[in-house]
Amino acid sequence: MAHDYGICKLCLREGTLLRSHLVPRAYYKLLRTPGADDPNPLTTFDSTTRTSQDQVAQHLLCEVSVPEIDIDKLVYFGASIFWRASVADWTIGRKPMQLIQLGPKYEEQFRQYLAGESGFPSSAAIWVAVVRSESPAPLINFPVGEIKGKHHQHSFHVFGLDYFLYVGGSLTDEVTRHCAVRTPERYMFFTDMSEVIDRKAAEVFNKATPTKKLRERAEKDGARF
Repeated sequence: MAHDYGICKLCLREGTLLRSHLVPRAYYKLLRTPGADDPNPLTTFDSTTRTSQDQVAQHLLCEVSVPEIDIDKLVYFGASIFWRASVADWTIGRKPMQLIQLGPKYEEQFRQYLAGESGFPSSAAIWVAVVRSESPAPLINFPVGEIKGKHHQHSFHVFGLDYFLYVGGSLTDEVTRHCAVRTPERYMFFTDMSEVIDRKAAEVFNKATPTKKLRERAEKDGARF
């Protein structure tokens, strides 16, 4: 089909584009509830909570290679999610999503890093945090951002992994000191954040209105919103 052919956002070459997910497709399978009347995961978007099989994906990239070292894989994974969120207009259920904007300068710097054309951007730092739990909450929070002083802070959470990306020309020593790329120690955080994550997820769901179908399912299962 015509929309399968175009310019890859990463390598900038023309060719056949793969269906690329903002967050890897395998995670959606983990969110499902096998055996339930409606096994699809809960989705909260646009002030509405519902079950949905919608996946945030589009034809964005051609095939690329990924580094082989574990910490590099984790950094690459996180940087790729942030970059993907910024370089394209994403939708869910045909409704636009408001995600982060890195800006043209940093989009290009991260593209070069992800394509293996340069190192990690010099005016950026990334933190990787792993939830200390054998059964992390089955949650995906897509990238969001805010301004912190003279730099931008972006973050997302996926199945027990938290990523924080700091971008700007005035990063503090504290930010760079714990970067998973810039320090010889290649820092990763191992934290007990389960309660915090659960509380934040509850805050999001409590602000949203469940669909009629979801409310009926909850009443049948004896659950409450």
